[in-house]
Amino acid sequence: MEIEYTVCQIQSGEISLAAKTHRRLDGDPHLEIELTPSLVTWRLLNLVDGTPETLVGIPRRNHVDFYFLYENLRSLLTEFPTPTTRADPDLRLPPVSSVGTERPGGKRVRIVAPVHRYPLLSIELYVVQAPSFHAVGIEPYIHMDVESTPSDLYDRESFETHFGVQANFEITGSYSGSMSSAVIQMQPETYATIYSDMTFL
Repeated sequence: MEIEYTVCQIQSGEISLAAKTHRRLDGDPHLEIELTPSLVTWRLLNLVDGTPETLVGIPRRNHVDFYFLYENLRSLLTEFPTPTTRADPDLRLPPVSSVGTERPGGKRVRIVAPVHRYPLLSIELYVVQAPSFHAVGIEPYIHMDVESTPSDLYDRESFETHFGVQANFEITGSYSGSMSSAVIQMQPETYATIYSDMTFL
């Protein structure tokens, strides 16, 4: 299914490695969801942009974020597979505030409504852009909130549903595949809970 924007940011030593794509900048970010009885996999695809940068000053935060325009999400819900189990209220954890700037000196993030944070089984990044890398997230969580869109890309104030994955990332080596992607895995109960919460946004 179509999404609005995906950005993956990993720092290795003094080099910041990124893979991203934005629909308003001629990108074509997509989310693919696969359900099995014991596992749900989300794949962020078409991460075509990004170049390594040498960092100066405060390190950047490692993260994986993707966004749906708020006004589009309800119609897109029909493309989300129907959960095979019930939502579990115990999986709804307090959200992490994203108020502030996306990085030191970067654009300001204005959160409109926090939702929840949910545990994940795994998060992995596969990035083709040189220097290519494979990164694995330790103890990952995904949080959901509603934020305002960047003013320089939209003619009017708009809102977006934001998903952000937090983890301690370790780069395990280079990646020799043909396409950059992020692969997120969760229990079916977690997916059912996220799906339920999206229907009430």
